[in-house]
Amino acid sequence: MTIDELRNIELHDSGIDSFKVDFDLKKIYVIVALYNETTDDEDKLEIIFEGVEHFLIPEIDMMSFDFVEIFSIAVNVVDNQKPTITFDLLLVSLSGTASPSLTFSFSFSTINSIGSIPKNKIIG
Repeated sequence: MTIDELRNIELHDSGIDSFKVDFDLKKIYVIVALYNETTDDEDKLEIIFEGVEHFLIPEIDMMSFDFVEIFSIAVNVVDNQKPTITFDLLLVSLSGTASPSLTFSFSFSTINSIGSIPKNKIIG
């Protein structure tokens, strides 16, 4: 997967099923649930960021929310530096209330993916 391919996936309101950090291998694994209009179900896409550095994440109260949705993702590339990705997330309770977004970021060397992307989630 390339940065442009990642940018062309509509991730807004997609749920994050799993977020795993492998400190030894310097990898971050994110499993995203993408709504598939054809099957009326969710397809799972695992996005793997390798060569992770500069991981910034605030304190999270795990008891204050029931699920997490992606609000936005931005990838910034500066000459001669690793790309940096920033996730803005909504922490949502079952009552339907969403607390202010949680923002975290990290830089990475490469990006890979496992799984399929529904056609309705591809931009352009």
